[in-house]
Amino acid sequence: MERERLLQSSLRLGFSIVVSERGVLSAEQEAERSLARVFVAARCGQLIFSTLMVIGDRRKYSRPWLQWTLLGAISAESVWMARRVLSAGAYRDRTAMLVDASFASSGLVVCQVGL
Repeated sequence: MERERLLQSSLRLGFSIVVSERGVLSAEQEAERSLARVFVAARCGQLIFSTLMVIGDRRKYSRPWLQWTLLGAISAESVWMARRVLSAGAYRDRTAMLVDASFASSGLVVCQVGL
């Protein structure tokens, strides 16, 4: 009943809202949820591309086991990050951003060492 009343009053005032399984969301909240899904999809694409690179260039690495270990660590971090971002519905968590930036920076250093 409350949902219907809120929906009708919001539409009367000209606000854009979305009704989902989590209740009534504003257009801004729904846009943030969509961007969170896009972020996770992009990360999945990056992981697939990185896996193909490690497979394709395995003979070029001086330490291939280091590249595989890094890929495993980044995959685990990505799963953790995806769960955190999707459950929050936005990419605004400072801890998640700090962990993500730290993993990316250390990953670049480890890649250089493994060449």
